[in-house]
Amino acid sequence: MQQNKYGRSLFLAIYYCLNGDEKVLNFTKTMALLVFAVSYISILIKLFFSKEASKISWTKLMKTYQVFLLIFTFGLITNFNPWYVIWLFPTIWWQKAKTIRNTMYVSLGVINSYAITYATKVDDETVGIPYLIVMLLTIAILEIGRQIYQKIKKEKRG
Repeated sequence: MQQNKYGRSLFLAIYYCLNGDEKVLNFTKTMALLVFAVSYISILIKLFFSKEASKISWTKLMKTYQVFLLIFTFGLITNFNPWYVIWLFPTIWWQKAKTIRNTMYVSLGVINSYAITYATKVDDETVGIPYLIVMLLTIAILEIGRQIYQKIKKEKRG
């Protein structure tokens, strides 16, 4: 039952674009999962069994892993829940500052979105698009706020 819900998912937008056509949506989900699986397996083979495998650092492995984890978490899970973001945190240690900041922005956006939808006591398919919009707006506000702060800080120094 959990996997058939599309709340808080990119698949909800696809569902509405397809006018609720379950066959096409199921095909789209299957194809997305297949493309992801093939990509993931080919990267793993390259990382572990190529001639350069011994030269690949743990940091590079973790950076690659986080990309796939982000794609899986936000692109393939049909009923995204905010605690899934916890999966990203173990990979933070090996990321650059910008990636860490973006991961934190996504985490805060997800928490904010979930808090709003939880407060409205709505947890069905209708929450998906507003959830994504609130998450993206939160991320945008955080980044704009950071840029304004950096500009003010720069002006004070100069």
